[in-house]
Amino acid sequence: MFNVPKHRSNTIYIVASALFAFFLWGIWAAYVNKDSTLNQRLLSGILQGSLSLVLTVVMVGIVNFFYQQFENSKMKLILPSVLTISCTGTLLSIAHFLANTPNIIRTILPPLCVGLAFCFLTTIKINKIQKDEKNESKGR
Repeated sequence: MFNVPKHRSNTIYIVASALFAFFLWGIWAAYVNKDSTLNQRLLSGILQGSLSLVLTVVMVGIVNFFYQQFENSKMKLILPSVLTISCTGTLLSIAHFLANTPNIIRTILPPLCVGLAFCFLTTIKINKIQKDEKNESKGR
């Protein structure tokens, strides 16, 4: 279902992106909620960091899944990212609401913007890999 092209550079890309997301967005969430109690800042930071790590890994698979669903090349390049970020934004909103994060919008908006760019880059990467594979098979 969530088949991602199997390339060593793809694994490194996903792992590095996920670790970067954990630290960057966890620290960001703690910072934007600095007027809260220490416990709330830590909870917001750990929650956002953990969700960012997991979602970054999962987003690659979701983008690839949505990419495979569309035949139109323009739709293939746009809709997977938009649909993935819509799902991600909903999940983050619910999680932070349940955790009583004081500044939900300020906490999740920057990660969602960067996530959208990440999804677009991932879509372009998947598109390039598939084109390269098609060209290789034609050359045989």
